[in-house]
Amino acid sequence: SKKIWISYQSFHINNKNIIKSKELLDRSLLSLSKHKHIEVMLKYLQNLYNNSYADEGRSMYEELISNHPKRSDIWYTYIDKETKIKNYSNVRILYE
Repeated sequence: SKKIWISYQSFHINNKNIIKSKELLDRSLLSLSKHKHIEVMLKYLQNLYNNSYADEGRSMYEELISNHPKRSDIWYTYIDKETKIKNYSNVRILYE
């Protein structure tokens, strides 16, 4: 289930093993149904930002937004995470 994948990814991110967590994300996307993909990816990205891996998360957010430009939940979480790390210049760009 998605909760198990999210927990396992979170465990590896918390233990500074980003490569393993990315591998788990890829595996989870292969095994889960499509309607669960965005939720799993958003949780993964939130964990990256919460553990000071904003650069890795930023590129993945940009990819998600380009694939799903009308999903406001993705935009809001991205803007929220950028605001929390005080990257106001990027927040301004996102609002434009």
